[in-house]
Amino acid sequence: MAPLKQLAVLALIGAVFFQDAAAAGASAVIKTAENVNYRSPIENVPHMGLENLQPSGAGRRLLQAPQVYSGGRSFKHGVASGDPLENGVIIWSRVTPDDPTAEGKSIEVLYEVALETAWKHPSSFESLQTCPKVYTDLKRLETAPTLPPRPQVLYEVALDAGFTKIASKGIIYTNADVDFTLKVDVSALLPATTYYYQFLSGGVGSGVGRTKTLPAKGANVSNFKIAVFSCSNLPQGYFHGYNHASKRTDLDLALHVGDYIYEYANKEYGDGSVFNPPRIPLPDKEMVTLSDYRLRHATYRADVDLQAATKNVPWILVWDDHELTNDAWYGGAENHDPDQGEGPWYTRRATAVRAYFEWIPIRPVRMGPEDRIYRSFSVGNLAEIIMLDTRVIGRDEQANSTDWKAIYNRTRSILGDAQEGFIKERLSASKGAQKWRVLGNQVPIAPRWLGSFQAPNTVIGSVDKWEGYPESRFRILEHLWTNDINNTVAVTGDVHSAWVMDNPLMPYDSWGRTYNKTTGAGSLMVECVGTAITSPPANKANATMARIVEQRYLNANPHHKYVNTEDNGYFTLELTQEKIKCEHFFTSNISLPTYTIKGTAAFESLSNTNIIKQV
Repeated sequence: MAPLKQLAVLALIGAVFFQDAAAAGASAVIKTAENVNYRSPIENVPHMGLENLQPSGAGRRLLQAPQVYSGGRSFKHGVASGDPLENGVIIWSRVTPDDPTAEGKSIEVLYEVALETAWKHPSSFESLQTCPKVYTDLKRLETAPTLPPRPQVLYEVALDAGFTKIASKGIIYTNADVDFTLKVDVSALLPATTYYYQFLSGGVGSGVGRTKTLPAKGANVSNFKIAVFSCSNLPQGYFHGYNHASKRTDLDLALHVGDYIYEYANKEYGDGSVFNPPRIPLPDKEMVTLSDYRLRHATYRADVDLQAATKNVPWILVWDDHELTNDAWYGGAENHDPDQGEGPWYTRRATAVRAYFEWIPIRPVRMGPEDRIYRSFSVGNLAEIIMLDTRVIGRDEQANSTDWKAIYNRTRSILGDAQEGFIKERLSASKGAQKWRVLGNQVPIAPRWLGSFQAPNTVIGSVDKWEGYPESRFRILEHLWTNDINNTVAVTGDVHSAWVMDNPLMPYDSWGRTYNKTTGAGSLMVECVGTAITSPPANKANATMARIVEQRYLNANPHHKYVNTEDNGYFTLELTQEKIKCEHFFTSNISLPTYTIKGTAAFESLSNTNIIKQV
């Protein structure tokens, strides 16, 4: 991104982050150090946050109204955890005040993190007054002479089976400036350990969530299983894939690789009014403003299946385009038109980013003046998970599908120079430290040509995917090749269909093929593309046409091993020291509230082969 554009982004994001806080006026100051959502989503660009509006030697402070809200409240949006590390994890929830006039007040919330399931959590009591341990701790905080009237965060670490000590505890504040969301970066935890957490406020509880830290760096890890989700569009149907995954006991982690929400009004891309109760995305218009994006996130988070899926395992998420708007790139989007009253693109982008960081259990990142979301996570000696942003931070505008000169322009990128350098560095660094490299990726990397359905000699299936940015694809694959880096697998979404593919540098004869279809020789990595949770596959409810189209893809693309263009669902990625296994789970009719798993498809890639086969 050009420097002037970077500065424009910073200025507009800063304006968006200030707009609510400025209205609070010069009232009392409340410390909010432990609600991460008051921080900037970019740690080293602090003026994007709401915590540093006045300089103070006492630490981070927030201008707020002087009152602490004492009215009724509820936790309507469940709990979630995310961005796990070997010694920490983000926990998230939202508290909803009953009184609409609470906008100018703060809500006090207690959070707890426990090490085992044997404890009787406070939400099982009628009120905090009948829960002896929590009530005693709160009274101690209220009466402790060394603490200020509004208590600072307190936490305790618990290792005992009787739960006489708590792994982590604190009191935090939230208010309308962060849409009453709650986010705590819990630290000083043990590696590869299951924890249980909850939030309590005003005598009501959020319900208990379960999370897990990652294995320690270098620790020997024999098995790790990940659920991979994408493309969850509320008005298209029930989130059966989320529901199925929530009932599993074999998952260590979930990845969502994009299109977690959609921007459209009802009936523009699915009709939620046909369901009982309705699944209408609110506000019932295209989301453009900060309040639009917040309410859309809230509508999705009210879904019971999404709540169940985020309650039981930690999630790592990245955005694709619909968290902002369709076919976004760093300077605009197909579905953004300033001339139609939608305002400057950078303002809308900053607004979407702010709401995303408020509502998603994601840790603020360190970066330059951009909306960086790419990052990596280590799973002991087994895997490095590298989350990509192929959508916002560095993507050049999509080229015209017939403009071959633009498509093959070597200066065009789907990643941007900084991110591409980061990915190459993590690929190289993990070569000797971990067995596998997992790329959490939005749009397919391997090209997908539909043969005679497209113009002769055309090998660009979609200019919005990596094949529309072939030089970016070549550079990543060449890095794997020239540095002898094996065991890389991309997990991908976006296309509302399931694919399993080898990834050679040159898969087609017209490109000067470097790939042997029979042996797989020439493949440099493998890729598993998951179908959508609910967004419609190309041949939904048309099995005959689906089989015809799928066979055409397999015939035209020697590196394709499997295609399903009919079904919704999700997949799991299981990693061991010897192999990875990708298994798709296809759910039955998403228009009905009940479902079955109508089919599965499983594939394996053995270590150091860089090819994938059905099992």
